[in-house]
Amino acid sequence: MTRPRPATAPPTLPLFDHYGWALRLVKRIRAGATVADAVGSARAYARDVRDIECASEAKLFVGRSAELIRKNCAVPVTAIKRWQDAARDFGSGGGFTDRKLANFLAAMYKDVSAAQIAEAVREATAQAAKAKARQDRKKASQWRRVAANLEAMRQSIADGGFVPVPYPGNR
Repeated sequence: MTRPRPATAPPTLPLFDHYGWALRLVKRIRAGATVADAVGSARAYARDVRDIECASEAKLFVGRSAELIRKNCAVPVTAIKRWQDAARDFGSGGGFTDRKLANFLAAMYKDVSAAQIAEAVREATAQAAKAKARQDRKKASQWRRVAANLEAMRQSIADGGFVPVPYPGNR
């Protein structure tokens, strides 16, 4: 006789688990959502990448100044628009296998996160230039480290490999 289990929330997936996020969306599509509806979640996902991954990486080096990543980085609308256009070909998704839908959605998440991190790299580089112009060498160095680490994260996502971060901690 099995014990009844209390209802629990689904496990939280790390943002870099693109395929795991895609499988969740496939379940929603099979439950009646369209692929275009599923692609609509990319905007919220990009904000999470910016607010969680990018800002936390920046916070290791620049502390509270990491809020500038959240404040000044826009969501990569062009990447999301491109995936919304591609989703129209899928329609309701009923004629496609779960694997094909999951691969499409995983590629979307991968592209959107790489584009969001690239935006954060641009912001970190701009903050380093501003600090250098103010003659604040310490802050400029910290922002350059943030930019280097974020670029390594972006390369790892975009290239499908592992690129170690050049500055693994607050040093």
